[in-house]
Amino acid sequence: MTTTIQGLQLSINDLSVAEVYVNVALPPGLNTHVFISHAKADLLVARAIAYGLMRNGLRVWLAERDVKRNVLRDAQGGVHASCVFLCLVSREYREGLDRALSRDNICPEEFILALTTHAPARMLAVPIDDDSCNPRTWTGALRAAFNESYYYPACLAPSSVVDMGSWQRRVFGLALAIKEQCKLSMASDMFAPALLLASAAPYKHSPSFDSKSMQPRVALDDLKAAVATSRVDPLPPGSVYHAFLAHTWRTDRHGRDIHRLAVAVAHSLALRGLRVFFDEMNLWGSFIEGKLRAVEASCVFTPLICDSYLSTVMGADATDECRLEFEHALSKYSPDCIIGIPIESTWAGNMARLPGLVGSALAWQRVACRLDPASDGVHDAASWDAQLDRLAQEIRVRCTHLARAVARDPTHSASLI
Repeated sequence: MTTTIQGLQLSINDLSVAEVYVNVALPPGLNTHVFISHAKADLLVARAIAYGLMRNGLRVWLAERDVKRNVLRDAQGGVHASCVFLCLVSREYREGLDRALSRDNICPEEFILALTTHAPARMLAVPIDDDSCNPRTWTGALRAAFNESYYYPACLAPSSVVDMGSWQRRVFGLALAIKEQCKLSMASDMFAPALLLASAAPYKHSPSFDSKSMQPRVALDDLKAAVATSRVDPLPPGSVYHAFLAHTWRTDRHGRDIHRLAVAVAHSLALRGLRVFFDEMNLWGSFIEGKLRAVEASCVFTPLICDSYLSTVMGADATDECRLEFEHALSKYSPDCIIGIPIESTWAGNMARLPGLVGSALAWQRVACRLDPASDGVHDAASWDAQLDRLAQEIRVRCTHLARAVARDPTHSASLI
């Protein structure tokens, strides 16, 4: 199939021919300069942009050519192996980010993975239709990643490209922006595995602390802002999240709303550079299926341990989401990748007393972090910071172990179904 795009007669075979022009050095550990994320309806435009970038010396990942067997797995590998993530923003792309994941719409999966693996400067967006030229009109995840003052490196909307010369100049400018990011990446150690080590200085947030509920005053919007603006630590290949935060929506024996407490934990970890799966923000498609996929895509499983969580996991309802999450984590994780976080004093001092299924997985562990309102737990902003610093360090250590295991044997990688 051929088509005319901005004066170019292109077919998929033209991309193979353009390989001879690829000559720009790649950062260590990567095999493509740029991953092109686009809506299915924009395939022809994506093909033309890919061709133009290759003519400028860049190696490009494009689904049409590079998906070999499984579209999700291949796209995931492509994002991990690319230096720059390029979004081709159109009405269809923006709408696709807000729809459920499907075989014909993998944009949400690509995009959230790029948020976790690429520094903000390594994510670029280029409008390709006239409805998308103003970043102020972008919404949802796109707005979170590229704020309203975002200055895109090129505009390839029809109203801005009037002839072949203007098309070539704009694609050339886009190629320069990608090359610049690749040079910066090669000059830094941002791809070194040692960056996963738990040697980073702890982030001191000192949140506004509610002395009555013994937890920070954090709303879901605060969590969304932290995710959108915080630097994200590198992830082991195959992982989308550093941690899966499991919790019930009940109250603990201290009268605290456990869901509010979970929001505060996710917020603090995001500020410390860790990407946490939180169902109110990250869930797509089927509720249970989406959660089980997220369990597999996380390095660490972190349940908030309290009486209500234990009764749910060990209860009679075999279809309860908390029970399904925990059982799935046991089947997929090595024991040291499950970090229990006691939030009630009953369990904070002695994890060995945990009963049933939870006890069999966690009884041997030392307590990495305790969020119970006790003298050696959480009783003010400083103690909250100290406990979250310890938790973040434990998660980084487990991620480092996983990264080393993946380096030795890629089958250790957490994978998406």
